Amino acid sequence: MEKHQLDTENIVNSFLNLENTNPRYERKFRTKMNSSSFMNGYLEQFGFYQDHPQRLVNTLYFDTINFKFAIDNINGERYRIKPRLRWYKDLSTNLLSETKLEYKIKDGFLGYKFSNKASLSEVSNLIENRLGVVGFPTIETSYKRLYLTSTNGIRATIDFDIFATVFSNSTKIYHNLNYEIIEFKYEKDSDDYFRQTVFKHINKYPLFRLNKSSKYIEGLLQCQLKL
Repeated sequence: MEKHQLDTENIVNSFLNLENTNPRYERKFRTKMNSSSFMNGYLEQFGFYQDHPQRLVNTLYFDTINFKFAIDNINGERYRIKPRLRWYKDLSTNLLSETKLEYKIKDGFLGYKFSNKASLSEVSNLIENRLGVVGFPTIETSYKRLYLTSTNGIRATIDFDIFATVFSNSTKIYHNLNYEIIEFKYEKDSDDYFRQTVFKHINKYPLFRLNKSSKYIEGLLQCQLKL
């Protein structure tokens, strides 16, 4: 495979040099199907409570023609970029949000997110202008999300009913990813607290397994796209 010429480290640093960058740790735990209700109740023991209505999260991912962004993730590169178009559906009102182009940036375990309003027709040009490479739509994912927070400011999301979608001959083909995700997000200075309380307890429980659990990578594999 021809190596795609993209200086990921410099691009990531160009994002991080912007004002108002707010790094956070993101710890993902992969769990079995139909465990979201149990996870929700389990987290209540640590003071977590629902702080936002449940939503359907829709994401269309973009990558280079050689899947540079996906391969960096699989290889565990320190600096990673994931461009995506995201929109939400409120499950209580069925209202759709505006679409936003997001750049999910990773520097090791620290995560950053930069987003702006954008329509689908604008995304490829915006990615090329920002990253210097042409971005192509690859797969779409959708899942239901529960939003929780703790009195100590640690946020948690529980994702379930996760599907990946790919177009084939103008037809959408759906793939059930057959797992659920709980993710904790918190500021850098809360890492010791998280490790000594929440992580210490849930890491002992066989239901929870710390995992990268990238829906993008899992979706690509389920949709049998050749990397």
